[in-house]
Amino acid sequence: MLTMDGNQEDSLQASSTILEVKNLTITYKFSNYSIKVVNSANIHVMKGEKVGIVGESGSGKTSLATAISGLLDSPPAIHNGGKIYFDGREITPILSPDRNKNGVLGLNMVFQEPLTSLNPVYRVRDQLLESMMACGLVKKDDKNSVSQGIDSIKEMLGELSIDSPEKVIEKFPHELSGGMRQRIAIALALLQKPKLVIMDEPTTGLDTIVQVKLLKLLSRMQSETGLSLIIITHDLTVAAQICDRIYVMYAGKIVEYGKTSAIIKNPKHPYTSLLLSSIPSGFYDSPPLPSMRGDPPDMRNIPKGCAFSPRCPFAFDRCQMSEPEIAILENNQGVACFLYE
Repeated sequence: MLTMDGNQEDSLQASSTILEVKNLTITYKFSNYSIKVVNSANIHVMKGEKVGIVGESGSGKTSLATAISGLLDSPPAIHNGGKIYFDGREITPILSPDRNKNGVLGLNMVFQEPLTSLNPVYRVRDQLLESMMACGLVKKDDKNSVSQGIDSIKEMLGELSIDSPEKVIEKFPHELSGGMRQRIAIALALLQKPKLVIMDEPTTGLDTIVQVKLLKLLSRMQSETGLSLIIITHDLTVAAQICDRIYVMYAGKIVEYGKTSAIIKNPKHPYTSLLLSSIPSGFYDSPPLPSMRGDPPDMRNIPKGCAFSPRCPFAFDRCQMSEPEIAILENNQGVACFLYE
């Protein structure tokens, strides 16, 4: 059942922007074809704000997040245009070698598969301590500092619903369950006290109770520390519970954005409406869920015009000929659809 936290009705009134992405375009080039995975994306995140980026698998969410973090590999990634600003300065290099030269502090990312971010030959304790040492929160040669760091690690793991954290920190990643590794990866990012954390499917592998606890923890940390969050998810119920605003992506493009309450109560883009209608209502006598016709587009051969037109119940001739631009509606809700010109 889709529910919204009462505190999400009105977006947090933040003072300034922590992140701004302008017209970002990214292509993956292979030997015999190329894929435009992000197409002229524009997003912004205010200080202390929680923003969701939602869409089906393959819509470009993770590629956008990885570009912001400066972790794209080249090849195959190519930066075709656009700029990224973080905390008042440009960090446009989005490819790993270039971004690493500059160093961007205060921006962390939690990956969907924690095994990609955890070292298999280091114990959990050593990895978490190393992350705190890297940003100066723990001094390597100071026993008192290390002891305090370990106490902070245990406290964080306890807040993430990990039982017996003193035992868990002595284990290697392969000795933990998938859900446990996911929470360790989240702790790895949060312990550095960053200004912005990007979380890619943070609730994957977690049971419902732990999901609720995690979302409440993130909301509390955000309110106490001013932490900004970007939540990458295909689950609109997760975005509805925690996010102040939502961006909806399809085939590499932002097709709708706005306040969470506006998106959930009155979606404008047909794709967003169909995503919402596919969420179970939770009642035993509910009718069968409607299914979205067709399949997500082949990114090697995006349909001409609106990429969603082959699946859209409202498509007309113009949709198949030209690509709609974002139209700004009331309440600053944006939608890329000819129905709202």
